[in-house]
Amino acid sequence: MNLPGRIKPLFLYAIWMLYASVATGGPMPIFELDTHNKSAVEIGRTLGTKIKQRFPDIEQQYDAYLATLVDQAQFDQWIEEQVRQLAPKIDQAYRDEASGIMSAWTVLSHNQLGDGYLSTDEYWLLLLIPDITNHAKGSGFGVWGNDSQSGAPIVGHNLDWSSNTALRPLQVITIYRDQHRGIVNIGFAGIISTLSGFNSAGLYLAHLDASAMHSTTSRQPPSAAIGFDLRKMLEQQDHISGVIRQLSKARYGLNQSVLMADAKDVRVLEQPANQRGTVRTDNTPYRLNMYWNRKNQIAAVNCYASAVIPDNCSDTRDILRWNQFRTLATFNPEAPAEPRDLISIMFDTMHSPQAIFNQDTLQAMVFEPQTGQLHLYTASASNDQETETVPRMTQYHGLLTKLAPIEYTWLNPITLTIPFILAVLFFTIRYGESTRNKPPHT
Repeated sequence: MNLPGRIKPLFLYAIWMLYASVATGGPMPIFELDTHNKSAVEIGRTLGTKIKQRFPDIEQQYDAYLATLVDQAQFDQWIEEQVRQLAPKIDQAYRDEASGIMSAWTVLSHNQLGDGYLSTDEYWLLLLIPDITNHAKGSGFGVWGNDSQSGAPIVGHNLDWSSNTALRPLQVITIYRDQHRGIVNIGFAGIISTLSGFNSAGLYLAHLDASAMHSTTSRQPPSAAIGFDLRKMLEQQDHISGVIRQLSKARYGLNQSVLMADAKDVRVLEQPANQRGTVRTDNTPYRLNMYWNRKNQIAAVNCYASAVIPDNCSDTRDILRWNQFRTLATFNPEAPAEPRDLISIMFDTMHSPQAIFNQDTLQAMVFEPQTGQLHLYTASASNDQETETVPRMTQYHGLLTKLAPIEYTWLNPITLTIPFILAVLFFTIRYGESTRNKPPHT
C-alpha cells in the first residue's frame, strides 16, 4: 500500500499498538496466571497443565537432574532429616499450589533417582534446594542515587547454579497477577519458590548462598524456607524496609544473603545460619579484607562483608569477584551508570573460571525497579560458552503491565477505540489515494 507521507507513521504506529496488545514472548518461556478469585489448588493445577503442555517430559527431566545433583543415600537422608521436617512449615497456600501442580503431572510415591519418574519427595526437594544445600551461588551489584544516570536504582544479579542438559531447558518466567498486584518469578518450570523475582511495585529480591565453596548441608531443620519467604515478600511488600523487618527475624538453615532493590535503594541482607539478619549498605563498616569505598554502589558475593558478622570469606573465588566488583564500580555523578554498564559488569569474565560471569552462570540479569524493565540472559541447553556467540540479555519490558484483567465487551473503550482508529486511518488513506489519482479538471 502506498501511504501518504504524513499518514504512514500514524498507520504503522496503530498497527504496532494493536500487535503489542496481544504479542508476548521472548526466548524464555513465560507462563502467566490470573490468580483473581482462584484457589491455590486451581492456580497450581492451571500452571501444572500449562507446563506439562510445554514440557511433556518434565518429570523425566527433573528426575535426571536430581540424579546428577545427589546420590540416593544422600537424597534419602535429605528427605528424612530436612524435607519432611521443613515442608509442613510452608504456608498452606503454597503447599496447595504444589499439590495442584503435581495433580497435573505424573508424580509417584516411590523415591528412586534416575528411574525416569518424579516422586512427591523429589519435587519437594526441588522446591527446597536453597534451604538444604548451598547450590545457589552467584553474585550481585547495584547502583542508585546520583551515581545512576536516571537517579533510580539499577541492580544486577548472576545465578551460578551447577546444571545439566535436563535442567537448563526448563528455565522459565512465571507471572502471577490479580487485580491489584503482580509478581514475576524468574526460575524453573513448576518451581514455585523464588530464587529471584520482582513485583509490580518494583521490589526486587534475589537469594545468594553465603556458605563455603564446598558442598554443605543444613545441620538442623530450618524454621523457615527462604525461597517461599522471598515469594511471600514479593506478594506482600513494596519496599526494602518491609522485607528487612520480616526476613531478618526468620531462622534459616544455611548462611545466605538477600540482594534487595526497590524504587529508591539497593541493600544486602546478610544472614548467618539460625541467626538474625544484618543489613549492609554502601557505608556499613566493612572488614579490611573486603574493603569497599564506593558511594551509592553495593556488591554481593557468596560470603559476608560486614564487619559485625564473623568472617567467612576464605575462598579465593569470592575475594576475586569482590575486588573485581570494586574495580568496576567507578560510577559517580559526573559518570553515572546506565543499564548497559551493569550488563557489562554482570558479563565480566576477568579471573576466569572464577569470574563474575562463568561456566556455571545459569542466569544473568539486570533490573530497573522504577520502570520494571528486565534484561535477562539464560544459558542454553548445551551451555557451551566458548563456541556460542557473545552472550546477550533479552529485554523484557512491561511483564506486569496487564495487571488488571480487561473485560473485552462491546462497550469497552479499548475495543471500540482501536477499530475506530484503524477505520479512520483506512478511509483517510483511501481518500488520499483517490484524490491523488483523480484526473484534473479541464
